[in-house]
Amino acid sequence: SLGEDVLVSPLLDIGSGGGLPGIPLKIAKPELNITLLDSNRKKTLFLRRVINELALSDTQAIWQRAENFVFKIENTGRFNTVVSRGVGLIDSLLDWSANLLKSPGHLIVWRCDLNPVAEILHPDFEPMQVFRFKDSNTLLVWKKR
Repeated sequence: SLGEDVLVSPLLDIGSGGGLPGIPLKIAKPELNITLLDSNRKKTLFLRRVINELALSDTQAIWQRAENFVFKIENTGRFNTVVSRGVGLIDSLLDWSANLLKSPGHLIVWRCDLNPVAEILHPDFEPMQVFRFKDSNTLLVWKKR
């Protein structure tokens, strides 16, 4: 189990795409304040429509590349939780999250191509949990130091 202290607002979903995992997390935990970030304009417009149609309060979709969003001064230390589903290089995601997360904050990554997981280290994070699933997907959780 992830524990209640891991999915905490404000939460950022990097590379939200069609809304996974951000939209289901918002539905499951309506009290979350969620930002959905994607570099694809069409996907962001879709997310905005879903937010409107489902009347999801405290939820916003931002059309921007993560590389640009991450280093804006107003986003430094802004989030308690960052989630991502298979976005780019894991090293970049760890670097971005180190800038975006408050301390202590959590990074949760859903991947299907991480092998071996034990070698993924970052000076700003301590690995917390690894969940492996039968379909070769892996859920990884780090805590910012």
